[in-house]
Amino acid sequence: TIHIVDLIGAKQQSSIERNYIKELRQLTDKSMEVGGGIRSIDTIEAYFNDGIDYCIVGTKGIQDLAWLEQMANQYPNRIYISVDAYRRDVKINGWEQDAQLDLFDLVNEIERFPLGGIIYTDISKDGRLEGPNFEITGQLVAASDKQI
Repeated sequence: TIHIVDLIGAKQQSSIERNYIKELRQLTDKSMEVGGGIRSIDTIEAYFNDGIDYCIVGTKGIQDLAWLEQMANQYPNRIYISVDAYRRDVKINGWEQDAQLDLFDLVNEIERFPLGGIIYTDISKDGRLEGPNFEITGQLVAASDKQI
């Protein structure tokens, strides 16, 4: 699976690079997952219509669990939740805001949703060449039946 994140879209809270991602989709038959700035069903449907296999939601899904559940039920196993956290403290809007939420509390809330999985990034380590947080990742695997 090819993993694409529209970082500009994540910062601007809307899908900015969709046309470019659509061009990339046409260059390969490998499965593709896209995240970054996905905050509406219209964006999800547009990506799926463009041939994207999976959509990754972050901030919108974390802030609006009812919406996340609706999207997961509408597109079972095709929606992933991306959770960026400073160790266990969940961050939103491109790591700029504290969601006032514990990672494991969130995982417990979404466990029953038919999500494809959870994409966890520990931002205390990301980009520092320190490797992933194996301890918390292992705890997540033990705490959830979802793919981590």
